[in-house]
Amino acid sequence: MSGAAWPVPAIDVHAHLGVPDVEELIAGEPGLAAQRTVDAESMGPRVA
Repeated sequence: MSGAAWPVPAIDVHAHLGVPDVEELIAGEPGLAAQRTVDAESMGPRVA
């Protein structure tokens, strides 16, 4: 290293992948509707 540090912009990307078989598996789980409401309020509505 040269000893000089240059600040550089950084972008952190985090994502979850919706899988149809998993969606079917968790469809009746308690709290799922409430969690999706919280998610939509903080991140916007789900896009299918």
